[in-house]
Amino acid sequence: MPFSLAIPTYNSSEFILDAIRLPVKNELISEIIINDDGSSNEEYQKLLNVINEQNSEKIKVYKNENNSGAFKNKYDAITKCTNKWVYLLDSDNYVHEGMLEKFFNQDLQDNVCYMPHKYDFDSSIVEIQLGFENLNAESIKQAIKNNTIGHFVNLCNFFVNKDLFLERMKEGFDIEVFPIADCATMTYLWLKNGGEFKVIKDYHYYHRVRGNGYYLSNRSEAEKCVAHYNNKILQL
Repeated sequence: MPFSLAIPTYNSSEFILDAIRLPVKNELISEIIINDDGSSNEEYQKLLNVINEQNSEKIKVYKNENNSGAFKNKYDAITKCTNKWVYLLDSDNYVHEGMLEKFFNQDLQDNVCYMPHKYDFDSSIVEIQLGFENLNAESIKQAIKNNTIGHFVNLCNFFVNKDLFLERMKEGFDIEVFPIADCATMTYLWLKNGGEFKVIKDYHYYHRVRGNGYYLSNRSEAEKCVAHYNNKILQL
């Protein structure tokens, strides 16, 4: 079964090669969809130059006329995928050797969003401490109450059923708090609609920290957004 890789980008051409280096060679990934969120013309051309050097027909690049924010750009990237299952990867992250197969070898369930177990973050390795069974709203609520949720609600790097994910994320365009912390919003909407999560044991990836990244450049509002959706999860 073929899989899609969806990569939202914004002024991040210098990182895209790391993101696609292994996926472009992986035979199970039939397409890599890159959706640029209105980068500057110079940045977009640099992105195209990197992609063209790969000489791969599986890479398709799209560009939004205007910047729409991370939530919508991720949504738009997934809409352009053609396979049932999609891996959503931030453009400044990358997977380690042999990790993609850990996703693809799962007994995939449509109602489950699959996530990595650990990641390189700020010069250290961070592990998600929520266990490896399916995690429903009650599991996540307990982790929030126990303060063991960690960065779980702000990682993305989701491996999901495309159509089900898009359907559940529609509400994100009409909610009371703008989804500046896009992953926290997605986590809430997935759980709200009965979805579950599963942490894939030993799946390891690199999570880049950028001061000019979307989250950190809007940190105060983003942290308020995360707190808001943690509280929304607690009310489910």
